[in-house]
Order: sequence, then structure tokens, then C-alpha cells
Amino acid sequence: MDKAILIVSFGTSHKEAREKNIDKTVNDIKAEYTEYRVYSAFTSYIITKKLRKEGVYVDTVEEAFERIVSDGIKKIVVQPTHIIKGIEYEKLCKIAEKYRQQFDSMIIGEPLLSDESDFIAVARFIESIPFDEEALVLMGHGTKHRANSAYKKLEGYIMRDNIFIGTVEAKPDVTELAEKLKNYKTLRLAPLMIVAGDHALNDMAGDKPDSWKNIFTSKGIGVKILLKGLGEYDVIRKMFSDRIRRAIWKDPFFTE
Repeated sequence: MDKAILIVSFGTSHKEAREKNIDKTVNDIKAEYTEYRVYSAFTSYIITKKLRKEGVYVDTVEEAFERIVSDGIKKIVVQPTHIIKGIEYEKLCKIAEKYRQQFDSMIIGEPLLSDESDFIAVARFIESIPFDEEALVLMGHGTKHRANSAYKKLEGYIMRDNIFIGTVEAKPDVTELAEKLKNYKTLRLAPLMIVAGDHALNDMAGDKPDSWKNIFTSKGIGVKILLKGLGEYDVIRKMFSDRIRRAIWKDPFFTE
């Protein structure tokens, strides 16, 4: 078996979130692509270092490539589980290019939000999330990278006017959302992230005064939490799996 798929995630140090989201995605891909060897890696050096102190070993992207080359793989699909083409995706692409000459063929797949069909599919998925409150607020990670515009673009594809998207590290932030939602009585908070990890547990649903939950509560808005990463949804995991097939179709020489 000389073909492989490398699944690359940002990563999380939370065991339950890792198992429900990242491991489940990797296992789904293993089950579908039985003719490939499947590897996984995290782009976050901080997380891989932290996990090793806890006795859990996950490859960095560089380590995964070294392992794959050592195993004699000649054709590889690199599939990220990132949401946008931001800093982490670009970092992955740069690392991958350093190893390209060591393979007969290398294909780099796309993140969740790439072409228009992706935005439409994810928007329809978001509209299907059940909530009984007056509004649904989704917390994305956000980035200073130009790719941050994908969050606003995604919101534009959502056809319900009571669903809002904000970010932790960029705009729109929770302050802007709190002002926009000041006349609402209740809302449901959920992460727009592959895993419900640190950001979801602390920045979104934590007990500190500056958590999103407490900022909305301080405005007199009743808040309920949906602590579920995107990787827990079958439809999202299937989208990543389909990206691999889409990437392979773009390179007919890969299957020869």
C-alpha cells in the first residue's frame, strides 16, 4: 500500500473533545478509504507539547511527513480539518511543500469553507441546528488573516435572520454581538469550531465575567449552551471526507 491520507487538525488537549471530533473524523475516513494508509497530525505545537507531558503522543505535521516518507508512501493526500484558509492552513501548505519532492504525487485538500458550494452546504447545516430560544449565536475562532471574511460571508448565506456568527479573536466580536442582540430575551450559544475545546469551554461557556455566556447574561439575556463541536455532526465529517474525493478527482494521475 503506497498511498496515504494525512488528516491535519489544529488539535485539542481535551480528551473527550478529541475523541468525539478529531478521532471520529479520522476513523470515518479510515473506514471509507480502505485502500489508503491514514495518518493524523496537529498543527499546534503548543497542544502536541502539552499532550506529551500527559503521556499522549500526537505527531506534528513535520513528524507525520517524516513517518510517511519512512513508511515508503509514494502518493499522498493531505486533508486539513480547518474551517477557513487562514494562518494554520497556510502553515500546513508551507510544510507540505517542503516534502513534495519526496513523493510521486501530493494533493492538498481544502478546508471546510472553500468554494461557494461549501458555504451553501454549511449554511443549510447551521439552519438545521435545533434551538428553542429567540436566537442562535455561533462562536468562531477568528483571525487577523484576510480569511476572517469567511465568517461574514457564511452568515450571508444563512436564510434565517435570528442566527448570528461572531469570533473570539477578530470581528465581529462578542461586544458587537451583545449590542446587536440587546433586545433579545433568550439565545442559544454554540461553537463554530471543529472541537468544543478551550475556547468553547472557557471563552464561550466559562464562569469568568468576560465569557460570552456571562456578557450576554449581564445584558439580561437568558443563555443556554450547546457544547458540541462541528466534528460531532455526521454531515460535517462527511464534508471533509468528500473533500478528499474531490481533491483526488482534480488529479487523475494520482490514481494511476
